[in-house]
Amino acid sequence: MKQIIQTLLWDFSLLYKNFIHWNISKILIVIFSFLLWILFALPFLIILIVLMNLDPIEWKDIISTFYTTQTVGLSFLTAISTHLFYVIIEIILIVLWFLAFWFWSSYQLVLKAKLNLDYKKWILTWFFKNYYFSISKIWKTIGIFSWIGLVFLWLFFLVALIIIASIFLYWWIDNAYMLAVQSETISSFSLLVLFITIVGILIFLYLAYRMNYAYIIMLDEENYSNEKSALYYVKESFTLTAGVKFFKFLLVAVLFSVCILFPIDYLGQYLEWIDSKIGVFFYTIVVFLTINGLFEMLLVSTYYSIMFGKNRENEEIIETQEIV
Repeated sequence: MKQIIQTLLWDFSLLYKNFIHWNISKILIVIFSFLLWILFALPFLIILIVLMNLDPIEWKDIISTFYTTQTVGLSFLTAISTHLFYVIIEIILIVLWFLAFWFWSSYQLVLKAKLNLDYKKWILTWFFKNYYFSISKIWKTIGIFSWIGLVFLWLFFLVALIIIASIFLYWWIDNAYMLAVQSETISSFSLLVLFITIVGILIFLYLAYRMNYAYIIMLDEENYSNEKSALYYVKESFTLTAGVKFFKFLLVAVLFSVCILFPIDYLGQYLEWIDSKIGVFFYTIVVFLTINGLFEMLLVSTYYSIMFGKNRENEEIIETQEIV
């Protein structure tokens, strides 16, 4: 474990040794990913806005009621029951818009992972050569995160099904509703829902760990063929992360959170609490320049040091090399 931590610290140092290149690359990655999101999401957003202006539903009143009362109101329920077709189409458009946003965030991880893999090979990637315009990588990334999303969707439906089954088996709808809205006591129904939700979240995090290396495997062209399918990379991530490796990764993730994430988050909340807008502004810039991107390097580093068991060799010799 000591060697894994040393390797992680060494890999972090690669980012700071290439501080200017690293941050210019991050800025370009954010800009490109944002433009990619606009390209994917704008058609759905335009169709949604046009449809909401053409349908008979009074969206302005519904949104205004929700904004003032924080409730959906009777008008929304009436709109659903009387104009179900419009509502379904608009929900689908919103889901597609959200998926485009999710892909935008996901492709940022791919680009940053490629950058970090090159740093570990002592290569400074040219700013516009980091898979920005690789159609094959973009589509393969969509495939990988589509399979991941499908797994999470099945988990969501499973949790919902268990909750619904519990309602029908033990309380029925009327009794479950009365138990759920009780404010003075904690009902058995509330405890059951809380337990199922916590278990679902834990399973979600575990599945995220098992599948999170899929896109890194896709980028690892030294050990894997570039012709493999997106599903193959997801399955291979499951294979690599099996066994006790999870506990090693968990320990590294906890140390990373305690030493870096929690202090940074606490400082940000403190600046917001004292209402220091200038402090929050400079804090955001400093965090982006110095902290943003460490998690991607953590995944790349643990991919080699834990999943493959390939720790840094001949450290004294490597430290004297120059990045080409």
